Amino acid sequence: MMIDGYGFVDPETGMFKVSPEGEEYYKKLLTASTSTGYKVTDLDKAATGQAAVGAIFGVKLSDDPIEARNQALYWTTTFQDAYNKTAGESLNGPQLRKELLETFAKDIASPTPAPQTPIDLTSN
Repeated sequence: MMIDGYGFVDPETGMFKVSPEGEEYYKKLLTASTSTGYKVTDLDKAATGQAAVGAIFGVKLSDDPIEARNQALYWTTTFQDAYNKTAGESLNGPQLRKELLETFAKDIASPTPAPQTPIDLTSN
């Protein structure tokens, strides 16, 4: 039995075992939670919901549900706060949001994703 593609119940032991992809995802969740201050459950809910939609503000996520969830987690931990902060800026907001989405699209298209460091718009 598979649970969200990240693990299964071993029929011999009845124990839940996490797949290698699941282990990687949950490590990313813990790291993201520590660096952003968001709860693990909130991050997972956001990533799961965005992955189910299949796109974030028009940027298409992977067709692979596991990869899409990782991409959505990357958006949430790296770009979401900066994107939200631009909403109140009438002068530069639309251009900044466009640049954030372009950077996100480029990052998830590359074979090696960029590190998950939240973007700080105040340093520019």
